[in-house]
Amino acid sequence: MTKSILQYMVNSPSSPKKEIRVLGIDLGTTNSTVSEIIYHPDQKEPPVVSCLEIDQETLDGLYTHIMIPSFVAIYQGRIFIGEGPKRLRGNLADAESSLEYLKNIFWDCKNYMGLSRTFHKAPQGFNSAKDISAHLLKFMKQEGDKCSDIPVSRTVVTVPASFGVAQRRDTLDACIEAGIEVSDGELLDEPIAAFLDYLSRDGVQSLGKAGETKTLMVFDFGGGTCDIAIFRLNLPGPRTSLQVAPLSVSRYHRLGGGDIDLAIVHEVLLPQLCEQNNIQLNDLDYSDKKNLVGPALLSVAESLKIGICREISNLKQFNRYTPEKRKDLTKTMPGIHYCTLKDGRQLSLSSPVLSAVRFDEILKPFFEKDLLFPQESEYRMTCSIFLPIEDSLDRAGLKAGDVNYCLLVGGSTLIPQLQEELGDYLSKAEVLSFDDADDAQTSVSKGAAYQALTLELFGRGIIQPVSGDDISIRTSTGGIQLIPMGSPLPYPSNGEWAENHSLTLPRTNILEGLDLRLELIDSQENTLGYGLWKIPAMANKGNELILHYRMDANQVLYLRLWLKGLEQEDPFSFTLEKPLTNIVFPDSKRDKIDELEEKMRNRQVSKESQAEVMGALAGLYEELGHREKALDVYKRLLMRAGGDDPYYLNKMGIICGDLKDYEREEKFFLQAARNKRSSAPLFNLALSKKRQGKTKEALKFVNEALELRDDPAYMVARATYYETLGEQKNSQRDLDAAMPLFPPVSAADSFHLSWIAIGARMSKDSELLNAIEHERKIRNPNGKIPLTGELPETKGTIARSNK
Repeated sequence: MTKSILQYMVNSPSSPKKEIRVLGIDLGTTNSTVSEIIYHPDQKEPPVVSCLEIDQETLDGLYTHIMIPSFVAIYQGRIFIGEGPKRLRGNLADAESSLEYLKNIFWDCKNYMGLSRTFHKAPQGFNSAKDISAHLLKFMKQEGDKCSDIPVSRTVVTVPASFGVAQRRDTLDACIEAGIEVSDGELLDEPIAAFLDYLSRDGVQSLGKAGETKTLMVFDFGGGTCDIAIFRLNLPGPRTSLQVAPLSVSRYHRLGGGDIDLAIVHEVLLPQLCEQNNIQLNDLDYSDKKNLVGPALLSVAESLKIGICREISNLKQFNRYTPEKRKDLTKTMPGIHYCTLKDGRQLSLSSPVLSAVRFDEILKPFFEKDLLFPQESEYRMTCSIFLPIEDSLDRAGLKAGDVNYCLLVGGSTLIPQLQEELGDYLSKAEVLSFDDADDAQTSVSKGAAYQALTLELFGRGIIQPVSGDDISIRTSTGGIQLIPMGSPLPYPSNGEWAENHSLTLPRTNILEGLDLRLELIDSQENTLGYGLWKIPAMANKGNELILHYRMDANQVLYLRLWLKGLEQEDPFSFTLEKPLTNIVFPDSKRDKIDELEEKMRNRQVSKESQAEVMGALAGLYEELGHREKALDVYKRLLMRAGGDDPYYLNKMGIICGDLKDYEREEKFFLQAARNKRSSAPLFNLALSKKRQGKTKEALKFVNEALELRDDPAYMVARATYYETLGEQKNSQRDLDAAMPLFPPVSAADSFHLSWIAIGARMSKDSELLNAIEHERKIRNPNGKIPLTGELPETKGTIARSNK
């Protein structure tokens, strides 16, 4: 949004001669806001946007604020939305409270939009993320309507740039349930909305000269999301609008300021709670920490975080944040906070404190630049903000030095340490920020309001989205361009279908069908996606294909094809979401967990299959590092099995070892070995003893394992123990005896292959090590999976509608 365009709204003769009121709604993961613009036809100054202060009921009375926590609760026969249910979250650990997460109190539900996840314990109308979003939207609309007698003529609602078709559809459905009339084009990407608000203050002239091309990164770090979007900007001239081509999006939807709050809960508040109540952390089980104590302390952690950040920012503003000040700076939250455990014990936390030094330690993994991978437990996730940033840059084919501007959006970008880290990383970019905390957190809804006004006045938005690259279809002789780079979206502009008549079948298929690959590529011939069309028999080489295609403003590409002469039949259709915007969703294991949990919740798993599904869930929890959650599931499985299943006992021992709970680890391993005379638990116990530096105990247990099973892997392990103890003769004896007993490398399972490798290294057998490395490459090949199907041929003539 430029100041000149704002002024044009006032001066244009085509502008309506009546008052117009529009709303912009930021439906956030953690907080939501609603902004309005009232246009007066006789006003001389450009219209001004304001974020509405919304009344929110709490048990303590009415609370009025521009920020609306994205919380919903059903409590004492009433529905609370916003600040009220956020405060109620602290009552989850109250013995007299009937509140339960996703049953009658809801937050962070935006992360489930577009998924099949249902809240099976919740009453009708609160069963899904879409339902909860509808309640939030309805509340904001109703409260927004009360703020003026002028009726709202248009509302724009924002969504993350990475939202796909299913998530956008859920958002549209939630809008309809809330009584908000929006079309697909009135769902505005959050980074674009924030950018619009920024331009409304500083004008597009601040970004460069007309006709210049710039690269913009929008870093949107809120309470629940980290949404990175990179755009190519073509700055407008006298007769052109600002063009924005999306290049890359990487959204890690469970990385946000809330993860920092959880880190404070588990690294600061829980230890203080245990110390003040004279208990050990292991005295609190998974359910207590996950469902009661953790949620009850989240608001405390958030308040301490905000408080320490304000203190640091104030000191930095006056250049007084010295190492001495940092060492002494603390933030205390006065008062006593109570938590009741499920066994009835009541714990209290008095005046919790967070120091600046401890806060820096907590933030360190969030700013890691080398170990770029998420580390996750069942309670929280720690992930560096530079993982999504580098992912986005890499997929856009850019480096940090290629970014001209970085716009900071969202409440979590107010953390002063984060601003410093980003400034150092993007050293060649100008970091754009808002004047104060409120502006940073309300920019998205304000930008949405500007979009709503221009749509209402002129029937179009101010920023023109364009295709960031060519989109072509691959043929046996090269690519056939469908959408040229820089084409305004939607394409074609009238929303109709473009046509292509240049494709033909590559061969005759008389007796069997033909798999035809419709592969979309960019200007560098990178594959964007493909569909496989199974063409029935009796089709001839050279038969013409009719292709219809279009791409909407949300970058969804639709294609449908027929064999010429068969247009009356149903077409082959496929859809490609955001083909030019490289979206990263690193949550396949989570999705599988959600799927299995959903089946268990809705009783879609037979009694006979429940143990199998629970075992699969426990394994997935382990893979994600949710060890205590996995341990809880294995406990239930063990009870189902009568308490003596060596497999479950062995898994429980492994998890306890990972948790460094060595006492329970040994108990579970010994019980597993005793019940069924199993060697594996004894071997695992030997490995644990070795890791603890107790090599003589490790030797004792590996000997017991060998008495039950003469396994060459056990013998190699014992050889390493003898080597540690300095008994080289015994070590060599075991090594010489073990190596001939292993199966060939190609036939060995992964367990034995790893011990063959250890033995080979001990023997300095380079030939065997090379064979192992070759086998591992065969089992885990790198590179792209080859695409299937045959490519179409071309007859060399294109007929396409561009308008």
